[in-house]
Amino acid sequence: MNNTYTAKEIEIANKTSRSSGAVGKNAIIPRMVKDYLQDLAENNQDIYKVLDFGAGKDAVHAQNLNENSFCHVDAYEFGKNSNDNHIKGLVFDFYDIVYASNVLNVQSSITMLIETLTTIHSCLRKGGKFIANYPKSPRKMPDYTREQMLYMIEGMGFQVEFNKKYLTYFCTKVGNKTISKQKEV
Repeated sequence: MNNTYTAKEIEIANKTSRSSGAVGKNAIIPRMVKDYLQDLAENNQDIYKVLDFGAGKDAVHAQNLNENSFCHVDAYEFGKNSNDNHIKGLVFDFYDIVYASNVLNVQSSITMLIETLTTIHSCLRKGGKFIANYPKSPRKMPDYTREQMLYMIEGMGFQVEFNKKYLTYFCTKVGNKTISKQKEV
């Protein structure tokens, strides 16, 4: 993918990588992904192709899921954080599930957010699931609300639904991107 991120945007995002605290077994989104994969396996669903987008330097979430799950999880990272823990290129229309734990909240511009969501959308097969969080802290665009984020995700070709079991939004790829800037709120 020919990313249009600026050097400054990459530097800001790379600085948010961490390998301790709410990562691995303690992280909410990867724990939800693991539970979701277990539910699929119990319902005799096929093994899924999964991508940890914005995996961080040590790809802790992907490594934990690979050790304790029913499928292989690829880890993707960019900039100085990309290393041997990560795949070297993205495959488009390939993944059944893409998750992004503490990724959307560290996008430092609307342009970067659009590029990130476009890339995630491109990686998913039609009907694939995108699972992410948007915590209040840290936020690199502190005035960008949850409502604006959900509007942006929907405009990128996802059907957004709140999953009561996992208490988060599951976004299903249903079409192509139809929006290129934020909703004014």
